[in-house]
Amino acid sequence: MIEIPFDRVGHLIRIAAGLPGGQPARFLVDTGIGISLVHPTVVDRAGLQLTGEEFTGRRMSGQEVRTPLTALPVLRIGDHTVTEAVVAVAALGAVDGADGFDGILGLDLLGELPLTVDPFTQVIRLGVPAADERTAVPVRVRRDGRSVELRAELRLPDGQVVEVEIDTGSGATILDSRFLEACSVELAADGVRTVEGVDETGHRFVRRFAQIAGALSLDAAPDRSRHEQPTVMFQDLGLDGLIGTQFLDRFVQTYDTGNATLSL
Repeated sequence: MIEIPFDRVGHLIRIAAGLPGGQPARFLVDTGIGISLVHPTVVDRAGLQLTGEEFTGRRMSGQEVRTPLTALPVLRIGDHTVTEAVVAVAALGAVDGADGFDGILGLDLLGELPLTVDPFTQVIRLGVPAADERTAVPVRVRRDGRSVELRAELRLPDGQVVEVEIDTGSGATILDSRFLEACSVELAADGVRTVEGVDETGHRFVRRFAQIAGALSLDAAPDRSRHEQPTVMFQDLGLDGLIGTQFLDRFVQTYDTGNATLSL
């Protein structure tokens, strides 16, 4: 079992890692990123070589995003070494400063071993965890080229079951706007907050935040995972929704891509 401490950038997990040549780096860990990536400055600093190919992914709101790919010959994470990887190149934040990071690691690289996130001791662990009282929830492993994501079934307050992405890169639980009624949310009600803006791709969005009256739970473990009256963000999405750290960090989580399970 390999154990690596982490700190936080907001709700995001950040760990130390080693680039080619032994250069230190800081990476976010994000189960929803799909494909791991490095900042463009890392390509120059670590002498990485672009492959000449591109990766096309989709944001949660459905629009396409294209990024070039680069070879990452070695990445050291604690005592674990990832070799001969290919990652995307994108600038999703600042490299320098207290909140800086050199890239983001997803399950395409970290899914080789079961990944455990312990928000209580602020460590991640790579390897098979010891047997304990955890509840195993079946998930669907969704692969799109090099991208790897996990999906689970979420039960809404009206009993409807939808498929959501498991995304430690998000703080909020987010549902598509068509589930407002399923959560008994009226847009004109007091306490519903609306935010409008434009994202990094130029896509205009409307987000509504509301504390729902009922509970959300993973359908395979309704009692164990029950989240009473959470605040949910509603937006027009390209998927049913996602659960972020607001939902997940109530537990020690183990993401086992090989066995298609999430253990809580």
